[in-house]
Amino acid sequence: MRNHSRYQNDPLGRLAGTIQWLTVTTFASQESILREAARVRGMHGKVKGSYADAQGQTKQYDASDPHLLLWVHIAFMESFLRCHQTYSSTPIPGGADEYIRLWAKSVQPLGLNNAPQSEVEMEKAIAQFHEELVVNADTRDVLQWLHRPPLPATARLVYRLLYQAAYLTLPQRYQAMIAMKVWPRWIVVPGTRALLRFLRIAIGPENPIQDAAIERIKRSESNARKKWRNQRRAHWHLLQGLWVPSRHRCRRRLRCGSSTRARDATEQLTQFWAALRP
Repeated sequence: MRNHSRYQNDPLGRLAGTIQWLTVTTFASQESILREAARVRGMHGKVKGSYADAQGQTKQYDASDPHLLLWVHIAFMESFLRCHQTYSSTPIPGGADEYIRLWAKSVQPLGLNNAPQSEVEMEKAIAQFHEELVVNADTRDVLQWLHRPPLPATARLVYRLLYQAAYLTLPQRYQAMIAMKVWPRWIVVPGTRALLRFLRIAIGPENPIQDAAIERIKRSESNARKKWRNQRRAHWHLLQGLWVPSRHRCRRRLRCGSSTRARDATEQLTQFWAALRP
């Protein structure tokens, strides 16, 4: 992130890129999702370099590496899940396991096919990275920028509360590694919940992106039903007057000329007849 991201020079542009992927993956059609995934994979293909691991050894990295993709995926997913569990009173439809399963499905177009499918699997996957994580000078630079980004004075207080809220949801192990001064939980949690309620009221209940996705799904289902009815109607017209239960009558009706041809015609008609049944 520090070497390849434009988060310092263009933080809103960098954030917009992530939001675009999230929005398309959540609400868009399958065709749009695959197109967006191709864009992201193309960007990942350019992100290569070297870094010092937790033992101080130099290693090469590639953003398309499934191991690194897995870490980014579970860190992303776990952060959203823990924030929702901490600051929202609305239950997740299907629970945490369903949320994680859908997240796993969302990253398949990016080439990650071994993502966790449940909360237990997610915790196990995170534990596998414990020995690989390190806080070094590069980490401190990124954290310092995130702690004090170039924001207007009026937005700084709100941002600092959200920053503390996000930090509070980190596992204790990682908070100890970062060792950052934190606000009391009794201030952060109620304050964040109140702020989020205010923002929800200010934004309003309407979600045009979600509404558009629902309308697209309805049109797709309607078109699928029409296609199914047309197929049944076409099959019925094709079979009407031709279907007979025996090769003898089929031979006589179709003038097949031979028992073999009559048998073949009967088998084909049987298959068509089966297609008509629900």
